[in-house]
Amino acid sequence: MKVVDLKQGKIAGINFFDLLLVIVVIGTLLYFYSNYRITSSTTFSGYDISKACLKYTWLANAGFIVRAEVEGKWTINNSEVTVEGIVAKAEQDRLYIIVDEALISIGGSTAYIENIAASSIKFIPLSSSVIRVTMYPASYSSLTEMYSKIYNTSSIIAGEYGVSTIKFVGLIILDTPELESSPKNTLAVWSMIEEKIPMGDFYVSVGDGYISISVKPPGWSIDSLNVLDEIMNELEIEVQGVLSGELKLYIGTSKGLSAPGAAREIQRNAIQLSKVVDKDHLTIQPTP
Repeated sequence: MKVVDLKQGKIAGINFFDLLLVIVVIGTLLYFYSNYRITSSTTFSGYDISKACLKYTWLANAGFIVRAEVEGKWTINNSEVTVEGIVAKAEQDRLYIIVDEALISIGGSTAYIENIAASSIKFIPLSSSVIRVTMYPASYSSLTEMYSKIYNTSSIIAGEYGVSTIKFVGLIILDTPELESSPKNTLAVWSMIEEKIPMGDFYVSVGDGYISISVKPPGWSIDSLNVLDEIMNELEIEVQGVLSGELKLYIGTSKGLSAPGAAREIQRNAIQLSKVVDKDHLTIQPTP
């Protein structure tokens, strides 16, 4: 038997197209298996910083807020260090975590530009599951009222499963009648937000009588609204009202939602708020 039979279109007695199909299927399975290994692991060595960044990005985009425990060495003096804090973001092969209100950069085992060269990185999601739901545009008298509305909405939807974390993505517009549009005011607001709310990406626009803040994925913690209120007070900017566009809420639950009937119960809870949230497009991430 010929190994390659061009006339009959066979290789080792197997039809060429059948063999090609088998190769494609095996390749697809290997791809998904390798990605599953990345997303199912929560502990990485410093040499696997790329996989750690991929893991965090997956968790953050799914709606989880993540704490990291990092062991390694300070790059400035090579002394050993162990730190833990909330992960703010991942950029290429670099993580940023918040430690005592400071933003610390984490690189791999051979890092020298970052603050810490990690020997091990462990991720701990702060919720068991995540509910993703869109909140319709609304107006509020203050950032405090907006915080309360989002928290109460999340609590009703989560029900007996409890709320451990809340993130959101979307547009916020602050009504600031006394504020004038200027590069100075824009820089002041932008730099203060960047310093005090390091989690996630955002875009700020300051106009005559308003501040527009676009919160981008993976989003801000709901506690950022209280920080934003403090920033406005510190900058002596009077906020007379708040408008929000559609907000994508990520509600982290205390109890897991993988049990039979959990998703159905969450949907029933959301029906009570059909004028507040888009109950028809609610989704659940049952596990980290």
